[in-house]
Amino acid sequence: MSCQGKCQNCLLPAAVPGANLNTQSVCSLCSIENAQALAESAEVRRERYKADLEKTLQDCRGKAEYDVLVNLSGGKDSCLLLHKLKHDYGLNVLAFTTDINIPDVAWTNIRRTVDLLDVPHVTYRPPVEFYKKMFRFLLSHQESRGAVRTVCYVCAPLFEGYSLRFAIEKGIPLVAAGYAPGQPEPDRMEYEFSRELLCNHDWTPPELVQSGQFSDHELKLFWNPHDFPEGTEIPRYIAPFHAWDYSQEEAMDLVVELGLIKNKKSANPIHSNCPINWLLMYSDLKHLGFNPYAPEFSKLIREGKANRTYWRFAGPLVNAMIRQKVLLGRNVAKSLSWLNMKEDDLAITRESQGAEYAEQLSRNQEPQVMTWEDVTGKPSEPCKSRSPRAWKTTVELMLDRIRTNPDTPSFGYRSETGEWASLTWSQFGQRCIALAGELRSLGIKKGDCVAVHGATELGWTVAEVAVHLAGAIVVGLDVNGCDQSIASVIDLSRPRAVITVGSSPSLQLISDRKLQLVAVDRCGISGSKKSVETELSFEDFELPNPSDDASIIFTSGTTGDPKGMSYTHKQFVDAVEEISQEFPLVGQDDATVCWLPMNHLFQRMMNLLSMRQGAQIYFEPDHTKLLETVQQVEPVVLVAVPRLLEKLADGIESSLDNLPSIASAVARRAINAPSPRQNPMHRLAQTIIRRRAKRVLGGKLKYLVCGSAPLSVKTAQTLEFAGWEILEAYGVSENIVPVSVNRPSGRKVGTVGQPLPSNEVKIAADGEILVKGPGSIKHYWGQSESVLNDEGFFATGDLGFFDDDGCLVINGRKDSQIKTSTGRKLLPEPIEQTYKQSRYVSDITVHGQGRKCLVGLIVPSTDFIDAVDDLVPAGTSRSDALNSEAARLLMKDSLADVESSLEQHERLADFRILPQPFRLDRSEITSSLKKRRSQIESSYINELDAMYGSASLQQPVVSA
Repeated sequence: MSCQGKCQNCLLPAAVPGANLNTQSVCSLCSIENAQALAESAEVRRERYKADLEKTLQDCRGKAEYDVLVNLSGGKDSCLLLHKLKHDYGLNVLAFTTDINIPDVAWTNIRRTVDLLDVPHVTYRPPVEFYKKMFRFLLSHQESRGAVRTVCYVCAPLFEGYSLRFAIEKGIPLVAAGYAPGQPEPDRMEYEFSRELLCNHDWTPPELVQSGQFSDHELKLFWNPHDFPEGTEIPRYIAPFHAWDYSQEEAMDLVVELGLIKNKKSANPIHSNCPINWLLMYSDLKHLGFNPYAPEFSKLIREGKANRTYWRFAGPLVNAMIRQKVLLGRNVAKSLSWLNMKEDDLAITRESQGAEYAEQLSRNQEPQVMTWEDVTGKPSEPCKSRSPRAWKTTVELMLDRIRTNPDTPSFGYRSETGEWASLTWSQFGQRCIALAGELRSLGIKKGDCVAVHGATELGWTVAEVAVHLAGAIVVGLDVNGCDQSIASVIDLSRPRAVITVGSSPSLQLISDRKLQLVAVDRCGISGSKKSVETELSFEDFELPNPSDDASIIFTSGTTGDPKGMSYTHKQFVDAVEEISQEFPLVGQDDATVCWLPMNHLFQRMMNLLSMRQGAQIYFEPDHTKLLETVQQVEPVVLVAVPRLLEKLADGIESSLDNLPSIASAVARRAINAPSPRQNPMHRLAQTIIRRRAKRVLGGKLKYLVCGSAPLSVKTAQTLEFAGWEILEAYGVSENIVPVSVNRPSGRKVGTVGQPLPSNEVKIAADGEILVKGPGSIKHYWGQSESVLNDEGFFATGDLGFFDDDGCLVINGRKDSQIKTSTGRKLLPEPIEQTYKQSRYVSDITVHGQGRKCLVGLIVPSTDFIDAVDDLVPAGTSRSDALNSEAARLLMKDSLADVESSLEQHERLADFRILPQPFRLDRSEITSSLKKRRSQIESSYINELDAMYGSASLQQPVVSA
């Protein structure tokens, strides 16, 4: 193959500015004099870097939990760097991956390397929607040096900043990147980022700031040392391959030989490249006439660090794939689709902000790099403190919204006539001030506890903010709780007063404890004239500090007495900030529905998130009217519990019966098909179902966020088929930040996604999920004993594992594990999920502790009840009808159809069909619809004893 149009020696394209090929097709850089001078200069610098590197890697030992943080991208160089630092130098390394636009082959390399080296690995997933917006802006406003320089030199500093922040949080003194010689651009770094650049420069790109398209929150994702307190020690950031002997071919061979990467194909940078890079190369080939990576590889060829013969053939092949959009070049079209862009949108509109290609190629001076001797014994450059956001407490968050959008609707509620009414942010603020003034007049002061009792109404949120304005701590009482559980919470928290919102717990409870009572209506207006006539303003209150306790959350008591967890204002706002980054679901013009119990953490965090975004929150205290409310207000996202989604999925399944028999059969097959869009009949069925679904939950709803308990795969598949994206999440009351979530950009049915960045999650030897992070409590309220183990992890009590994609799968509760008399240990939750696949099972609990086999208590579905009505004589009672021989045979056949995946000992030996669902008023479920197994067993002890008293339980009878 001819090298026409390229340097005969290093393959540098003639189109590259500054190449200046002579009559022998040799570039100016390959002339004898120039080449020798460059080589000598580079070797002198490399020897200097090497001496510094050896000292650096010795001196970083033992200064923190980890000696060095290694950026692991999945390319050959980062994998090899991780190996060398651990095995060749014996350092305690932490691998850090920024999970954005990483191809499957690179992820395989990452997992293989981490597993083989047995090193701790942290994955940070930044907000995908921000990246897509940034890519779209930069690609449509490229600098004159092209797409790669425009995009990568904005994107790479983001990645570098993420790892720097994490290193600071962990106190790690050194960050290492697998940059090969020539990476990144020499203007920014050769071997090490200078202390000046790290400690004094804000890396936020001016073009993004000036565009006006990016929020302050988005711009603060970029590295800025002034975000940290003065005196913060900034780690060094180095590229060891700039100091070591380096050969691209040898690196590819070595990672395969070491087993870090499966084969040489997977080690090749062509295959491990970020998918969007193919689009960048396409744009540069189109606008500049050469591949932007050609100068980098030409430099490696000149220095003997890359194989000229290989790149002589591989270079043109790669360019052909890109131009034709075939093979790996298909990533061009995929990236355009991902970004919702067209080819015509790719445009150069600006002069370059950095060195042009010709300047970089002609440069032959030593970069200004500060080595160990320049910084040893000196503290890092002092950094001025700057707040990363405008608010640090929940009160400041609310005040920021009031000042920004005073006349915008904030909350919606039903008026006395049942019509929707709303408050502006300014009106909401006045109600909070009025109630806070009344609390202050009652002697409530900073640090006092104030309990709030009531349904999910606007008044609850007014009370919450008012308590915080008064400097006090909110204690939520379960409006559905019995007097005993409410008394336990009051006795533990010792509130000075109780605010009741439209309802009240036992007045005897309050009077016995000499508590002050403040009654407000469902809209947050107190009956006291003091409250109504107050002339106070926000300036009349001493706002809480970030470190002050904001709220005490009490557990639902599914496994015993309630336990309290206090969280500070800082923990609340930090959690909201992190959730907003991971869930860019709600905008200022959107609506959200508040309907879950307000004494629980989940709903209040979602309300704070909506408040932060400026969305309007609609309150619905009656869950039986939830679907009606959703139809009317049309939210984009709805938070839910599995029980609600199961009923919704059951309704979709039942609606199929109204279709013609053939259409119904096709639709049922399509729901379970792996890819319904591949089959025309399935697509038609999906269109019909989605039209019906929109009539049920409105046309705007896109996301269903589910927590509190695992959701069955079948339910998720049904709802996804209906057009909604299921974002299953997992959290515990002892950690204010959700532990793990499915993001809109990458969700996996049957899992709860990947951990949030601030959480470190691992699985104990017995399968228990452990979590550590700044959102975790250290001890329960009123207790001094730590709830954390020696390593700082909280044992959640939940059992699970990470799948091959790094997603967390929840198996069940450790304390719900059933140990049969035969010695088997069984988790009831997966068994229950299997049986709930039957269209005749609405809910079920499996029992068998200390018994020889399992039995079930089944709550039947409406489909089953309707079917049974046709099988029994008129006038038969519900209880007798459901447990008639005909009904039991019908249920038995249905259970047998779904239990094939269960082992014989996991199948039910007998069952009883209950005439009513598990009830809140009998404490069989919590207000968040979690089952209390011990209470259910107590309620139905006679039915359970009758089943185990039967002589027919030697073998399972369900599938007999």
